[in-house]
Formats: sequence, C-alpha cells, structure tokens
Amino acid sequence: MLTIGYRTDERIDEPGEVGAPGTVLDVFPVDAECPVRIEIDEGRIRSIRPFDPMTQRSHDEIDHLSLGSAAEPVPDRDGVPLLAHLPGATLLVEPDFAKRRQRTIDLIATMTARKRRLDPARFVDTAT
Repeated sequence: MLTIGYRTDERIDEPGEVGAPGTVLDVFPVDAECPVRIEIDEGRIRSIRPFDPMTQRSHDEIDHLSLGSAAEPVPDRDGVPLLAHLPGATLLVEPDFAKRRQRTIDLIATMTARKRRLDPARFVDTAT
C-alpha cells in the first residue's frame, strides 16, 4: 500500500492512511467516506468493516473494497507517464469514476486547507 501513496499512522482518521495493529489492517481509502478495518485470520480476510474514525467503532460488514491510489504513479526512468506509451489505446474506467475522482479532489482540497490553517510557519515572521 505504501507503493501507491498511502502513509502509515497509528490512528487512521484521514484519507490515505494505513495502519496494522496486530491481525487487523486499518485503511482509509482516499476516495471513501470513512476508513475500513480488515480482519485477517490465517492469511485470509475474515471481514471488512467500515468504522468511525472518532470512536473507532466498526459498522456492518461489507463484501468488497476498492482502494484508489493515494499518489500519482511515478513516471518511468525517462520521465514519461505510463499512458504516453499507449497512444490510441482505449482507457476503461469504473462506472462511478467521475464521482470517486471528484471525492478525491475534494479531500485533497480539504486536507490542503487544513494544513495551511495548522502550519506553524504561517505564524512566524520571516521578514527581517
């Protein structure tokens, strides 16, 4: 998951975070409303449950999960994006692609605004 841009954290409460406390994998997909808890038993997924990031309480079980990338793919060694190698190719996307894309854009805008508000450098006068 780290190779697709997710970052590790102890408490999973923001999109793009992942943590593995014991036999559980907590992940907040970048294009989801809430994080999920994946319970693993003997190398197999036992359950996938959305959970509230504030209370850490899980909800009803879901039967599948789609994880969007939390970062742009790294261009190849020549700096060329992957799709540039496939001129004229047909690109297939999931039916809810536009909705998930907009959700990701909105989350990025929210996190960027939050970072600006909390950035201590904003309060330091750098003029001399």
